[in-house]
Amino acid sequence: MTAEAESASDLVVIGGGAAGMSAASRARRFRPDWRITVFERSDYVSFILCGLPYYVDDVIASHESLIVYTPEFFEKERRIEVHTRHEVRRIDHEQRLLEVTDLRAARRFTWRYGKLVVAMGAKARRPKLEGIELGNVFVLRSIDDGRRIKAALQEGGLRHAVIIGAGYLGVEMAEALTEAGLETVVIRARPYVLPGIEPEIGEVMERELADHGVRVHKEEKAQRLEGGQRVEGVVSSRGRYPADIVIL
Repeated sequence: MTAEAESASDLVVIGGGAAGMSAASRARRFRPDWRITVFERSDYVSFILCGLPYYVDDVIASHESLIVYTPEFFEKERRIEVHTRHEVRRIDHEQRLLEVTDLRAARRFTWRYGKLVVAMGAKARRPKLEGIELGNVFVLRSIDDGRRIKAALQEGGLRHAVIIGAGYLGVEMAEALTEAGLETVVIRARPYVLPGIEPEIGEVMERELADHGVRVHKEEKAQRLEGGQRVEGVVSSRGRYPADIVIL
């Protein structure tokens, strides 16, 4: 990587989620003279991840309601430069240089940093399943993911949904898809739903799901997805379930 940088900041934060923007805001409080820059790969910063299922089923009408603060807010109120649709591709620690790609303009440039915070967060796990690339197979980790799922529901013609995983977002999506009129199955490899809670509360949650028509299959592993252009079914260690849409 060349040592010539297009620009420089006292602090650069990679990732504009809750952790990244909190770090940038905290730094601004204690370093009012610093130039602070954030690079975020998506179009959004500081949004409410756990609200995505409620956007999918129209409890929240617009994805914009999930956004806590915009890039313009951070730039105006906290003097933090926010560059959305910018992806950091490489870090040169010795020269303190970043290689950044502007995804809108397809332009690559370098940026020098004094201090660096890496706050890219987690990404949705995509298990190595046959058929994982079929149409109508989604993860749910970003606003764009939520928009894609909502668009698939709005196209119509979906009757059966399978959710692989029963964490908080999985259970919330089971509610959302059931409210949308789909017959919903949840497949969970572990012997309980919702990680980190007491088994008694998990049992209450399972009864509540069952009372609303959601079938929960625990200690069962998805093995492959079947279909043509789009997913049509999920084969697990114990059976096969029809699926017009699958959420991982």
